[in-house]
Amino acid sequence: MPKTVLFIKPSNSTFILKDETFLQEEYRLFSHHYVYGNALRHLCSTIHLFFWLLRRLAAADVVIVWFADYHSWLPVVLARILGKPSIVMVAGYDVARLPEFNYGVFVRRFRGWCARIALRNADHLCPVAASLVEDIRTHIGAVKGRIQVIPFGFSAQKWYPAGEKENNLILTVSVGEDLRRMRIKGLDLFAAAAQRLPEGQFMIIGPQGEMLNHLRELQIPNLQLLPPLPPAELLSHFQRAAVYAQFSIREGLPNAILEGMLCECIPVGVPAGGIPEAIGDAGFMAASRSVETVVEALHQALAADRQLGRKARERTMILFSEERRRSALREIIAGAAPHAN
Repeated sequence: MPKTVLFIKPSNSTFILKDETFLQEEYRLFSHHYVYGNALRHLCSTIHLFFWLLRRLAAADVVIVWFADYHSWLPVVLARILGKPSIVMVAGYDVARLPEFNYGVFVRRFRGWCARIALRNADHLCPVAASLVEDIRTHIGAVKGRIQVIPFGFSAQKWYPAGEKENNLILTVSVGEDLRRMRIKGLDLFAAAAQRLPEGQFMIIGPQGEMLNHLRELQIPNLQLLPPLPPAELLSHFQRAAVYAQFSIREGLPNAILEGMLCECIPVGVPAGGIPEAIGDAGFMAASRSVETVVEALHQALAADRQLGRKARERTMILFSEERRRSALREIIAGAAPHAN
């Protein structure tokens, strides 16, 4: 009989839904969606989660929680009390503290407490990038559980090259509305690079609201701005772009850059979080987040042989496949055993 898995999620992000679908296929799965909002909404969501756990936890074999945040401490603590193994998936925001951007769970004291309790008491911590392991140690200190990096998985059948590349097209994707997110995702640096590199055609997919207005006001003639797009349309732009750029201040494991690499975009990044892990030797890294070094790296990418794009796809298929992630999840669930308190 398959194991019974409790799966607690705070959103229906694509990567969470992919894990949920896999777990439904191979285990007896019960999912709970914790709804975020104001203080009253959190109180109601926590009470709802508590009673859901009371009904389900005794019969469960393992508890999986996506992200360490407001919703994570209760299932991890109750699982430990009942001797049930727990797994917390860590993606980046949940082990971050950037007070100048009001970014990361550890900017707020109570929110950080919730994350810290979960991370210190879970049996398994599964960050999506190796760079997050140091963040866990910085903000949490000693943990009781095992830390195992399990990267996101991507489908080479969903993201694939087709047609001719536009040799001067440089793409980045970031959905958001506010200026804080614009700076964290490095879109201000991307726009500055467009001004310094007029021979390149730059494209940002995803800005809305205040972010979109700000980027429009810059009036950069070689910078095209597109709204968020459905996957099929997004794929066509990945297939056209010669270069995919990621200039974030903070990243876990950047999904879009790996999707671009599967479409044989040559990646260009900066030394932040999981960006170097994603690119490896299949692209170019700017020495810093300065405009000068970024433009230099973009020049190199635009001049590179297209063979490098094929190498980027091969790297992603080997290191970041859906099956690789699924296999790692199977192993960790198979090894998750009840523990004595």
